[in-house]
Amino acid sequence: MDSGAIYRGALVAQVAGVPLRTLQRWIVDGFAPCAKDVKGTGNKRRFTFGDIVRAKALGELRAKGADVRTLKRAVAILAAEYGEGDPLGEGRLVVLQGRVYWREDDKAVVDLLRGQRVIKDLILVDMGELAQEARAKVEALAA
Repeated sequence: MDSGAIYRGALVAQVAGVPLRTLQRWIVDGFAPCAKDVKGTGNKRRFTFGDIVRAKALGELRAKGADVRTLKRAVAILAAEYGEGDPLGEGRLVVLQGRVYWREDDKAVVDLLRGQRVIKDLILVDMGELAQEARAKVEALAA
């Protein structure tokens, strides 16, 4: 697969497991990434493979019960307070019992909305595995 390939929104939504309208809303809200954003009707957004992985991460978290508004707040905190430019691509977001945590390393986990370090049983989304699944699905759908 060409790492510089560009994909259409319908394929991204299908891989992410969300309706195209949801993906479009996430983009307009600045929550989901988009390599080429456009204004107006009749224009087509374009996405990189990295955009697909990030959208799939959002779709997975949402499907597993994470509240999108809470995720948006957490991503904003990560950008503003931790200087994280790509929290959805880093694979360190943890959602547990409706709360969003940031795994700083293998020992330290921060409750982002409370700004406190915590230690809990974790549910992790393996971004490497997720990226491989997304790549396989993109190849199958693009064929």
